[in-house]
Amino acid sequence: MTEEQVIEPLAKFHVKVYSQHRITFPKETREVYNIQEGDYVLVVLRKIIGSPPTILKRILLLLKVSKNGVMVLPAKLIKEYEISVGDIVEILFLRRVPAPKVHIPELSSIKTLNISRDKGFVPISEAQEKEILLLSKNVK
Repeated sequence: MTEEQVIEPLAKFHVKVYSQHRITFPKETREVYNIQEGDYVLVVLRKIIGSPPTILKRILLLLKVSKNGVMVLPAKLIKEYEISVGDIVEILFLRRVPAPKVHIPELSSIKTLNISRDKGFVPISEAQEKEILLLSKNVK
């Protein structure tokens, strides 16, 4: 991969964090990818500040989609990364994951990347994010 190559996720969007750590997966994106209530999605959450946004943290997450696309961020993530109600976060949608599959073989080649059932997230570096995007492009 050259430096100029840009690898895009399936979708990228910005969402506001609401009370009870809720974010909403946009309706149009859910329709395009046939994401239904009860599905799980693999995403990268980027904690951002400023305009244009500066990325402070990157976190790989497995989230369950509820009614109307609502997803609840893990309380441990909110606390550990100091995400507050009203913050806007950037979401990179990677793929829909068969529920409740936590081990994703395509990502096993990335060292130190393990999403545990109890935690549901893992911090990642910029290099890991690029590798995840590349790997997710090769998944059918």
